[in-house]
Amino acid sequence: YSVKCYHQNRTWRSEFSLWESCYKINPVGFLAVSEYGKSLANVQRYNEAVEVLKMALSSTPDHLTVMGSLGLSYVYTGRCEEAMPLFQTGLNYALTGVGMSDTLQEEFDPQKQVSMAAIFYVGLSHCAPNLHSMAQLAFTAIQTHPESSFALEHAEKVNGYLTAIKKEGLEPHQVLVFNSQGQDGNRQMDFKIDPLAVKPGPGESSAGMGAGFTHQAPKSRASSNGATATPKSKPNASRAGVKKPKTRQFDDPILNAHLFQLERMSIDI
Repeated sequence: YSVKCYHQNRTWRSEFSLWESCYKINPVGFLAVSEYGKSLANVQRYNEAVEVLKMALSSTPDHLTVMGSLGLSYVYTGRCEEAMPLFQTGLNYALTGVGMSDTLQEEFDPQKQVSMAAIFYVGLSHCAPNLHSMAQLAFTAIQTHPESSFALEHAEKVNGYLTAIKKEGLEPHQVLVFNSQGQDGNRQMDFKIDPLAVKPGPGESSAGMGAGFTHQAPKSRASSNGATATPKSKPNASRAGVKKPKTRQFDDPILNAHLFQLERMSIDI
């Protein structure tokens, strides 16, 4: 049934309606279940996507794109504690292939390996305990796959956080990040100053150093490969200098500025 639905794709008005119909016809077939789950994530129905993608992963526990989609759906619903094991296991599969079934290893090409590794690094960055670790992992994602629009988009968001806390005279390692599920069921981020990382100045009290603010994260639309949807135009990135990130340059000067900021925060702190 799934294969038949796949070949009739052009007869449907949207990808979502296609896979929703396939899932209703064959709710146990891996293709129908996994694609329907990813389609739910694409339309930002993350809580529903989680339940469907869990079913898909139960039948094929080492499928990287499903792991990525499920992990990010957990993130976008504020459930990092459930996302982290998926990102860690998926990253190990993507980098080494160890533990993957023989069938999936045969289908796994190097380009897909790099792409998925970057996605898992971004996922880990989302769930980092502080801004320092978040920036390091965002930078690692760019190092892994310099042409990833998903990684670059995430890096720009992290750079915005870094710029904001720098204006307050804080360093990234001093700002803790907490993820939770908001009242609307979506991710809520809380940033708080770590009292153990901030030393009071002369005549100052440590009271209030645990204060922070809340950021209601905007909804992100997950794509079929487990990443959030990216702009149609991809930045023209050069692969040169991947092993020496300080020498790598992008054609876009704005991206260069973001990369430099991330590089400085990740290496010099």
